[in-house]
Amino acid sequence: MVAHALFFYFFSIVAIISAIFVIVSRNTVHAVFFLILDFVSIACLFIMIGAEFLGMMMLIVYVGAVAVLRGLRALSDFEYEFQMAGINARLSSEFETIFLMASENQQFVASRFVKEIHSLGGDVSSFVPGTVLRHLESKKK
Repeated sequence: MVAHALFFYFFSIVAIISAIFVIVSRNTVHAVFFLILDFVSIACLFIMIGAEFLGMMMLIVYVGAVAVLRGLRALSDFEYEFQMAGINARLSSEFETIFLMASENQQFVASRFVKEIHSLGGDVSSFVPGTVLRHLESKKK
């Protein structure tokens, strides 16, 4: 656990210092080097906090990817992302946008549906945190 914390602090410090060097560097080659170092250290931080997917996507994108993965939770997400995909396609005809639907436990659920399910005696524990569930139970009594 101590080693994990030390690595976390190390990568945090590297990210901050390299970002500062990117800003103050007058040499373009040095600025690019520190920018890459900054991206890699931030990707390592993502991996260390358990966001491996974000860390790997960050590394892939900064290495020169020609596609972006976008997660969709609701129809409103699609409307926004569809416009962004169109803009990206106009800016670069080689750039692709790939849409992924969120799993059911990550999708937006309107509170009115949760309240209705609960009022009809259904189990809503997978939709709300424990504190909200306790509040719903206390209102039911």
